[in-house]
Amino acid sequence: LRQFMKEEKPDILIAFAQRANYRALMASPGTKVPVMISIRTDPAGHYDAWSDKIQIPLLFPRAAGCVFQTEGQREFFAPFLQKNSRVILNPLNDKYIGVPEPEKRKKEVVQSGRLVDFKNQPMLLRAFVEVHRKHPDYVLKIYGGDSFDGTKEILEGIIAEHQAQDYIWLMGASDALEKELTDAAVYAFSSDWEGLPNALLEAMALG
Repeated sequence: LRQFMKEEKPDILIAFAQRANYRALMASPGTKVPVMISIRTDPAGHYDAWSDKIQIPLLFPRAAGCVFQTEGQREFFAPFLQKNSRVILNPLNDKYIGVPEPEKRKKEVVQSGRLVDFKNQPMLLRAFVEVHRKHPDYVLKIYGGDSFDGTKEILEGIIAEHQAQDYIWLMGASDALEKELTDAAVYAFSSDWEGLPNALLEAMALG
């Protein structure tokens, strides 16, 4: 990265995610390239390990600035970083704005997001098995691509264990969520943590 910065001489280097922030700031001395860092997740649990407590005071003062998604993220860090920062909310794609609400909603619970451990879809499936016992006319649809971390296989195992193939469906990734989610009665959100979740913003925009 340092060699790239010296050769290409970009006007600015913008780093996304924790390790990228550290790497960019470590590579920057002597390159005269300003580095803008960004916090893209909940800092609690992600920026408070012993290694972070060493790296943050050493590296973050080198940043030309920092972009946070929320005020809560900014307040987690020391005043020197707060002063040199801006909060920029995640954008919402125009296709989710102004979508007409359906005259009648389907008896569907939906979730959107890639199949990955921290989104805790296994908890959602197990909870919905209990819901379905009381409300057998409802189904659960999860829209999201495979992250290949083993989550998809866990979900398939839960579906098979409870013989839930008729009412819990893994729909795969979709580029038309503004159409797929609109008629659903409920949007379920099960993540252990997020930064500022686009999926939840999209669901809220769809009503």
